Amino acid sequence: GGVAYLKGSLLLAWGDGSISANQGTDWTAMSTSQFDSLDHAFLSKIGDNVLARGRSGSRISSDQGATWNAIPATTNIGPSTYGKGKIVSLSVNVGANGADNTGISSISTDNGLTWNTYQIWSAPGDTVYAAAFDGTYFVHWTIGKVWKSLDGIAWTSTPTVGGPGWDFLVSYNPGSKTYAAITTNWGAWYDKQKAYKSDDGITWTELSSAAFKGGHPMAYLIVSDMQSKYCQ
Repeated sequence: GGVAYLKGSLLLAWGDGSISANQGTDWTAMSTSQFDSLDHAFLSKIGDNVLARGRSGSRISSDQGATWNAIPATTNIGPSTYGKGKIVSLSVNVGANGADNTGISSISTDNGLTWNTYQIWSAPGDTVYAAAFDGTYFVHWTIGKVWKSLDGIAWTSTPTVGGPGWDFLVSYNPGSKTYAAITTNWGAWYDKQKAYKSDDGITWTELSSAAFKGGHPMAYLIVSDMQSKYCQ
């Protein structure tokens, strides 16, 4: 499942997939099945593209879901972000029995048609959980570390202080220049769900129960400025 909003259209990854051009009032089925073969595909907006990432593959669309291009199985796709005219996706190359676990940066400069890959780390044990672009740096998070890069190729890591630890979503608000994170690990929902904020992606502060009310498991997080009358 999962929903993405792009240029006035809502895209739904359920069954064969559907598109709505009027805020969800009416839905039109996609002409060909796009998501069943991906196995539990979830959508995310990456620049002017929509990425569908599932257990058995990934596809990307640059025309609001009208057509989709399959990303080669040899390209590692993980949490992804867009900036400086490129898509950057950081992931783990899991070898036989999980023995590899090298960090891989996959980069596309043509809306996902072709990709170049680069090894980022070789030590096992890291899993990539979230990605953002802050206007200058591509930023990705693993357990206890934040990785930053100016070009998606050369990366530096810094230990994080506080924060969600593992299995979480992150989004960046360019207006307030702050990051927000919400836990998504199994069982951490409703009263156990936690939210955090950070000015640099390194040091995190947990929001109080008065500032954040936990809820249903989340697959995507968007942070922006909104009038308080629309918040409940």
